[in-house]
Amino acid sequence: MRTAAPLLALLLAGSLAAHADPSAPERASGVQITFDSIDRNADRRISRTEAGYYKYLIDRFASIDTDGDGFISREELYASFTASSTQSTAGR
Repeated sequence: MRTAAPLLALLLAGSLAAHADPSAPERASGVQITFDSIDRNADRRISRTEAGYYKYLIDRFASIDTDGDGFISREELYASFTASSTQSTAGR
């Protein structure tokens, strides 16, 4: 379980670094890889239990879960990464 946090940090760092001006397919691919690694039971949604292994997600769970169903979908995670990218590039 301790190896999960470094994996997410690495994936997020790579994903956010790639957001300097990535193409949509590159960004979507990075989100899919990240999503698949977090979605331990492969039900195509991230539960609070699955997110609990990752401080970044658990701290932002409610804001990422925009439809309020208690799960994070791939689309919601993608939107969160896109928003993070927009905020980071706007501050340059």
